[in-house]
Amino acid sequence: MEKNLEKYYLAFYGAIDGIVFIDCSSGLVKDCNLAFERLVGRTLEELKKTKIWQLRPVAERRLAKKMFEEMAYDGARELEELNIERPDGTIVPVELRIKRISQNDDAFLVSIARDISEKKLIREALIESEKTYRTIFETAGVAMAIDDENTFIKLANARFAKLTGFEIEELEGKKSWRQFVAPKYRAEIYGNSHERKANPEKNMPMCYEFELIDRYKNKRAILLNCTSIPDRKMTVASLLDITDFKASEEEARKAKNIAETYRISEKVKTELLSVVSHELRTPLTSIKGLTDSLLRKDVNWDDNTRNDFLESIRSETGKLSRLIDDLLDTTKLERNLLKLKRRKGTILQVIEAIKIDMECLTEKHQVIYDLQDGQSPLFIDKMRIGQVILNIVGNSVKYSPPSSKIKISSKTSGDHLVVTISDEGQGISDKDIPHVFDYFYQDSKNEKGKNKGIGLGLAICRGIIEAQGGEIWAENAVNIGAIVSFSIPLVKTQKVFGEKK
Repeated sequence: MEKNLEKYYLAFYGAIDGIVFIDCSSGLVKDCNLAFERLVGRTLEELKKTKIWQLRPVAERRLAKKMFEEMAYDGARELEELNIERPDGTIVPVELRIKRISQNDDAFLVSIARDISEKKLIREALIESEKTYRTIFETAGVAMAIDDENTFIKLANARFAKLTGFEIEELEGKKSWRQFVAPKYRAEIYGNSHERKANPEKNMPMCYEFELIDRYKNKRAILLNCTSIPDRKMTVASLLDITDFKASEEEARKAKNIAETYRISEKVKTELLSVVSHELRTPLTSIKGLTDSLLRKDVNWDDNTRNDFLESIRSETGKLSRLIDDLLDTTKLERNLLKLKRRKGTILQVIEAIKIDMECLTEKHQVIYDLQDGQSPLFIDKMRIGQVILNIVGNSVKYSPPSSKIKISSKTSGDHLVVTISDEGQGISDKDIPHVFDYFYQDSKNEKGKNKGIGLGLAICRGIIEAQGGEIWAENAVNIGAIVSFSIPLVKTQKVFGEKK
């Protein structure tokens, strides 16, 4: 028994927290430990003459007495925070746990009191810090949100709520940020977010552009910047609405394109006037000279000479006619006015239709045909495709030596027929290849205007082939010469049958 009492006294007097026994009938302190004496700034002898509520600040004593009476009657209070006033006027915040005990006919309140001054200061600092950060969070110039490891929004500011169209109360703890991300961006952003939380040491992307969809299905362009909170599987995200900036950027791009188009248009007009005036003047000068010669009264031309003059006039007239046709085609293509008369046909039918023109054009060259899949069904304007082939072959004739070979071949590739014209000429400069289909472009290998043309033929070819739904391209052969190819979509069997039906 004595040993137990000794343990009791050791625990009582050696406790860090203040312990006090209060008489339930009088409210006087019956006993306390040293920690309680230090806490209230009074000795036990002083406390034995003090009502417990008299330890409280004067303004709180009336309420304290009432609280004591309730505890003396009810028996216990689990946790209370209140203030103690020391004799020197110092106010000490304490945390109390109180229990009513009975011994024989006597009843006591046992109270354990702890000084929470530091705890309160820390708590107040935390509250102040939270207020500060909440103010920064709320008054930031961008929408901000913090998510948890399951992508649910734990905290959102007013700008984020406005951006998404929801109230803050509807967002926090209830919505995942994933539902606001357009589907095509969702996998990338979620994957990086998950990896960043699982492995914070990895240098995952922190900044994205994506499309946000609000509750009303409106779409906004967003610049997202995010960072992980150290030691927490949470991410802080700031979202800047760049929709208006993107719109302005697009308008600026359009304006730039319009200005560039206008500049090019003016350049084309200047080049057109220069080139066309030259190209028109040459045949017109020849026609006028030959016609004047035939009309001379003082010369009697023999039949052979007269026929040569007339053949020359016809040749120059043909050049004028082709030039005018090219100019008209160029105008139609530029204004999307070129009408294609499409019919079902084959590349063999196109070659057959231009056979005579081809023979006249290539009388000094060898033409080789290798028309594989030549009967493959096409839906084309045969006259225009023939024009493309003649234009390309005409270029090969210009830049290839007499008696050299010009090969025309065809072969299916996937759902297209590819037609290729190759020659044994001088080829194309690497720097010229990207531009050979531009209007008025001249080959840089063309020495001193030799074989100089107006520069419309291949540009017209490109316009016709693209209008047919195909592509056209140029390249150099491995050893010698140039290769120009174009593709035309094949007619699917089902489609042909459907059209017949």
